[in-house]
Amino acid sequence: MSADELSDADIAKLHRGKNAHYAEIVRAGQCPLRPGVERLVRRAHARGLKLAISTTSSRVNIGELIEATLGRDGFGLFEAVVAGEDVLAKKPAPDAYLRVVELLALPPAECLAFEDSRNGLLSAQAAGLEAIVTPSLYTSHERFDGAAMVLPDLSGFELPAYVFAFEAAPGASS
Repeated sequence: MSADELSDADIAKLHRGKNAHYAEIVRAGQCPLRPGVERLVRRAHARGLKLAISTTSSRVNIGELIEATLGRDGFGLFEAVVAGEDVLAKKPAPDAYLRVVELLALPPAECLAFEDSRNGLLSAQAAGLEAIVTPSLYTSHERFDGAAMVLPDLSGFELPAYVFAFEAAPGASS
């Protein structure tokens, strides 16, 4: 059977199966957050920074990941969550970031995106956000022209030092 022969119902069934398999992997602890992510999220939240998730993954998948890695109250760390089903166009289109910025009621120049792919970087840039990129195994070959920083991971990243540099950058609002 080719992809052309799959009905909408067949595709929906395959997608549900993929989501169920992903949930099993995540719940088993086989999909941890990348180094430094949990520390950064918790520190930023403790400092009173507005945090959001802007992803083109499904809400079901992001829910499984957040609960498995940040706990049942993990969503409480975020003021806004925009998933793939919440927007018309996925990354590299800016739709998900534009919606997050709207929900946070902040100008894009006061937001900072963390991305792992060129499409994510392009999406953030098109929405007017600066972005820090931490490439993954699957995206390390991509180019990240225009990123504010490109780091191997966030384990050594300190938000206060970067926020200070970001605010001092020409054209950045304070």
